[in-house]
Amino acid sequence: MTEQPQNIRHDNENIVRLDLMDHVRRRPGMYIGGTDTKALHHLIYFLVDHAVELSLAGKCDHIWITLRDQNEVIFRDNGVEIPQVVIEQFGHNLLELFLTQIGISSERVHGFPLKRVSGLMSVGLWAINALSEWLTLEATFDGYLWKQEHSKGVPQTDVTKVRKLNDGDPKGITITFRPDFSIFQQNDFDYGSIISRLQQTAYLAPNLTITVVDERRSPPLHAEFHSPNGMTDLVRDINENKATLHETIHYQGNCITNNSNYQETYDVEFALQYTDSNNTVIKSYVNTYFMDGGTHVQGLQAALVEIINDRIGNESDKPFTWDEIQMGLTVGLNVKTADPSFESQSRINLLNPSAHEAVVEVVRNGMSRANIDAIIEKCKANRRNPKGMGA
Repeated sequence: MTEQPQNIRHDNENIVRLDLMDHVRRRPGMYIGGTDTKALHHLIYFLVDHAVELSLAGKCDHIWITLRDQNEVIFRDNGVEIPQVVIEQFGHNLLELFLTQIGISSERVHGFPLKRVSGLMSVGLWAINALSEWLTLEATFDGYLWKQEHSKGVPQTDVTKVRKLNDGDPKGITITFRPDFSIFQQNDFDYGSIISRLQQTAYLAPNLTITVVDERRSPPLHAEFHSPNGMTDLVRDINENKATLHETIHYQGNCITNNSNYQETYDVEFALQYTDSNNTVIKSYVNTYFMDGGTHVQGLQAALVEIINDRIGNESDKPFTWDEIQMGLTVGLNVKTADPSFESQSRINLLNPSAHEAVVEVVRNGMSRANIDAIIEKCKANRRNPKGMGA
């Protein structure tokens, strides 16, 4: 029998209620996955994901990220303005709530819902604030620049009106922060990791331009990403130095699935192209998150097997298998849905059963007879030369 601790007292002196900022600082792993270098970089990626949501809603088309000495970061977007109003039920300015409260919906902040990336748009921003040694937020509204300073999640100043905007001054928000290395392991922001991640992001937000400058170097490093063709650009870049067998097949559509209790709406974009190799590359994303796999990828596989075998009919003694079809295939698959279900908090696999159905339908609609005929010959060659099957 387990021995019970002695002299436990449940009184006012021993029971402590943590506010949100304290809880984030004491348990950062619950919010950003830890305190290592990967978690450190999530501080930037949270801001980027918020901008992607605005871009997908047609409200932002450019973000700028600047890396400075001592791991200072400047993030700026040209998104919509934040109203400078006091929310009566909280008794605080909306600009302050934007960085200190969980669950401040996008309808309150911007006047329209953001549903396709991370749901409530404030999720993540208050975590950045809590885990920063200091953070300054500047925002434009009603012809003026407004500002508030924070330290470790706690406002250090009131929201103040800084100055009147001049003609041509950019609108949007600017967030400048330095991570709190009393919480994070002592690591530096890695320019290479950041631009790799942001290049992937650009494929998922075709209307967004992303500019990155690393001022820690002399001369400064500079990168800019803009992929107006989405998944087509992704497939093109993957196959850049490969011998391709046909033009990239691209399609984008939506599907509403009906379950017993509710409907789910999916936006699906895919691009695919075969090369003369035996290698398979499948890059899949759900709400801008890279996936190892899931029901949406299974839907893609099922759709291609069904479409190809329906097309060849009785021409073949036996149907083509996925192993035969996948050899030499490069695919970009991008799915957006308001209610994704993931295998774990790290979002490695999508679990929604209806995503399978949605992807099958969109791929069917997007593959013409000419598209299918273009890839059947490769499938026949794969059958004749099965080396690499199952890889």
